[in-house]
Amino acid sequence: IVVNLTVPDAHAKVSRAILKAGKHVYSEKPLAMQRGDAKKILKTARKKNLRVGGAPDTFLGGAWQTIRKLLDDGAIGEPVAATAFMLGHGPEKWHPNPDFFYQPGAGPLFDMGPYYLTALINLFGSVKRVASLARASFPERIAQDGHAIAVNTPTHVAGSLEFANGALVTLITSFDVWHSQLPRIEIYGSKGSLRAPDPNWFGGDIFLRGEDDADWQNVPIEEWRDDISRRGCDARIAEISGRRKTDLAQERVRETGAF
Repeated sequence: IVVNLTVPDAHAKVSRAILKAGKHVYSEKPLAMQRGDAKKILKTARKKNLRVGGAPDTFLGGAWQTIRKLLDDGAIGEPVAATAFMLGHGPEKWHPNPDFFYQPGAGPLFDMGPYYLTALINLFGSVKRVASLARASFPERIAQDGHAIAVNTPTHVAGSLEFANGALVTLITSFDVWHSQLPRIEIYGSKGSLRAPDPNWFGGDIFLRGEDDADWQNVPIEEWRDDISRRGCDARIAEISGRRKTDLAQERVRETGAF
C-alpha cells in the first residue's frame, strides 16, 4: 500500500503511477481535481485488480456511526434538513507550507469540505442537486514567514444541497471568517434535532433534542462503535489488502467527488 500525501494537483498523476506500479493506493483528499481524472484512477485500479481508498475516513468513527444508528432508529423521525459550517481564517498563520491551500484543488471546500460532505453522504445517501455561490474575499494572504500568497481559488463557498432522500442541506466552508459561534453540523428531523461534532474527528459530543424535550441531551457513543474508532487504521489496512472485501471507502470517495 502506498499513501499519496502530495499536494492536490498531483494526486491523480501520482495515484495512477502507484497503481501502474502494482500497488494499492490510499490518497489524501481530494481524489482528483477533475472528475475525469478520478474515473481514470478507478478504471486503472479495476484493470489491475487493485484497491483505491481515500480520505477522509472519519465517518467510520464511533460518533458518526452512533449518529447513523440514531437516524436509522428514527430518533428524530424523518430527516428533513441539515446545516454544516466550516468557518475559519485559513491556515497561513500556522501551516509551514500554506501556499497550496489557495490554489485550485484546495481552498476551504476541497480541503475541509470532504469531511463534511462524507459525513452527510454517509447519513443521507447520494446528492441529487447542488447550487452554490463562491468568492475569494482577499487577493493575497501573508504566510507566517512574511511571504505573500496569491489567492487563485474561492475562499468562501456557500452551497445548497438536495439529497436523494429529500433532505435539504446548507453547507458553508470559508477561510474568510475571523470568528464564529455556528455549530459544525446540525440535523433536523420531523420529530427532533441532532447536534453533531466536528467531522474532522472520529469522536466528539452528540446531542439530541426531541420535539417535547426541554433541553438537549448528551448521547453516549456506543462502546463497540467507539472501538471502531480506535481500530480504524487496522481495519482500513485489512480492507485495502483484501482481507475484508468492501467498497465502502471507494463508494464514499466517489460520492463525495461526484458533484
